[in-house]
Amino acid sequence: MVQRGKTLAKGGLEAAGLMLSPFTVDGRQRWFAEPPHMHASQVLLPASATAPAVGDDVRCAVRFTTATFDRIVLD
Repeated sequence: MVQRGKTLAKGGLEAAGLMLSPFTVDGRQRWFAEPPHMHASQVLLPASATAPAVGDDVRCAVRFTTATFDRIVLD
């Protein structure tokens, strides 16, 4: 029941244009600022979050069957 409730809530947020991104910045998974398109993604960061610098690695959780990678870094 709990999983169904989570799925319903997530679907409702996505229908309203709010999508959780696969990116983890400053220790938390962040929301997309706008729906992703093509090869660009904008992530919404609150003022209290520390933004990554240009060239920093950002953790991203995606399915390997739907993505191709230029480089993979394993911790």
